[in-house]
Amino acid sequence: MKATELRLGNLLTDKTKEVWPVKAISAPIKSWVKPIRLTEEWCVRLGFQRYNNALCKQTEMGEFSIWHPEKDDDFTLNTETFVIQIKTVHQLQNLYFALTGEELQFTK
Repeated sequence: MKATELRLGNLLTDKTKEVWPVKAISAPIKSWVKPIRLTEEWCVRLGFQRYNNALCKQTEMGEFSIWHPEKDDDFTLNTETFVIQIKTVHQLQNLYFALTGEELQFTK
């Protein structure tokens, strides 16, 4: 993971599995800092709801949907112009913000 991948507020974990938001960014990233693997549980904690095999969240711009094929561990955002694989929570946070201008709210 590179410092350029992170924004303030991104959620990360450490070797104790404690989750915390990024409050400052410096390079290089400390080796004990780890990205959080994206799961359906994490999507729900970030405000998404299950609809068939998609996880959806309503925004002011419309519906934001990511897909989770049963045979694959990665989530995918599909639009008419691109397909993006999402592997970690901070990738989803960054992509969501870039497309909607809104931050995802985390619930414990």
